[in-house]
Amino acid sequence: MAFQDNSGDIILDVVLTDEGRKRLAEGNFNITKYSFADDEINYELFDTSQATALQDLSILQTPILEAFTNNIASCKYRLISPALTSAEQMQIQYLPVIKLNTRLTDSVMYPTGFGNPATGTNSTFVVTANDDTYEPTSGNTGLGFTSANQQRAGLMNGGTGANGSAPTPAANNAAMISIDTGYDTSEISAITNQGTMQEDMFFFQMDNRLLFLRNPDGSDFAAGTSAVDDDSVATYIVQSTDAIMTHHGSSNSTATQSPLGGDDVGFLNFRIQFKLGTNQTTMASNFLFNKIGGTTTMKDKGNSDRSVKFIDTIVRITGTSLGLSLDIPVRIVKV
Repeated sequence: MAFQDNSGDIILDVVLTDEGRKRLAEGNFNITKYSFADDEINYELFDTSQATALQDLSILQTPILEAFTNNIASCKYRLISPALTSAEQMQIQYLPVIKLNTRLTDSVMYPTGFGNPATGTNSTFVVTANDDTYEPTSGNTGLGFTSANQQRAGLMNGGTGANGSAPTPAANNAAMISIDTGYDTSEISAITNQGTMQEDMFFFQMDNRLLFLRNPDGSDFAAGTSAVDDDSVATYIVQSTDAIMTHHGSSNSTATQSPLGGDDVGFLNFRIQFKLGTNQTTMASNFLFNKIGGTTTMKDKGNSDRSVKFIDTIVRITGTSLGLSLDIPVRIVKV
């Protein structure tokens, strides 16, 4: 990794990523699409106090890194190219956003105060590594319920639901993750071309060694079966016709309990809701927990401090049209 020479000699720095080299070696390398991104550009450097020819000089002279060969590290902040005329683009005052929705009862995050959830701040979603961690067949060592037999908010059963007393993923384990896309403003009248300026297809990316995607009812997501790259990152394609996405059209955010617009009325296009399952082959071993994880304590059903192993990871969601992206923190826990 090095900075690119920006003296003017190099116009394009092009490399094959590790995934590209892999496909080239397999004989199935074929470029069908491309996208632009401005990950390293700071537009605040645009200086309107300078003469016109010098206003963007600081931006043009900013050192940028050479092209990455790691396909995961590139193009996080993509440029957009909406299907609008130049005149319509000039009328745009607001761009759609993507936001985590923790206002819904089933979609709150688990508090970081694992020893005492009541005193923690909500900052992550928790997925149990197996059924025994959520609710064993006997005893009170499980983490999924309180001593009053209430499901713990923000905690998903990532196992198979094989235990008789454990909520199966497709049944009564209510916890899930909810995301809203739309316009984060109460100036509804100022929104133009909202039918074109919306995301209706997303990439879901997660560590395939740890997690896989589930529908809101807990069944395995199969519509956009994942492709796994050389870094063990699985990519799922989720479309508006899938059970994970619900089209709200022009619903106002107050009626739908959406965070869009803050305490005012926002503009909700799509709601995305999903659950996560854990890779049971990996979860059977403590290797990755010891290698990239840690230990902490959490309250079990008997209200005792239970020692658990954990791994922190990220689920990334990226829109295919406008490049809206969101990183969701997830902690996998195992008693």
